[in-house]
Amino acid sequence: MNHTFERFHSLIGSLLSAGIEPAAFKAEYMRLWRECRDAGMLDALNGSANQAFDRIFTAADAYCEDPILRDSNDLDEQQFVSEVRTIAQYLVR
Repeated sequence: MNHTFERFHSLIGSLLSAGIEPAAFKAEYMRLWRECRDAGMLDALNGSANQAFDRIFTAADAYCEDPILRDSNDLDEQQFVSEVRTIAQYLVR
């Protein structure tokens, strides 16, 4: 199994099992994604996994935990977790 895939999969699993708060997930996911992108590790993933991880990055970028700052283009916590859950269904080990 690809180590990069496993790192992302484990972090996503933590969010979906409520083992990590969405705001902490967002910060860690974006850090991990950038680290892997900069190291060229995302290129080693198959196309569908890479696309799913990119879509989760986009959802994380759209997530705004502060309702005062959130606008119509942002995701709230429930929408964010739901989007990650939907995308994660396409990740096959």
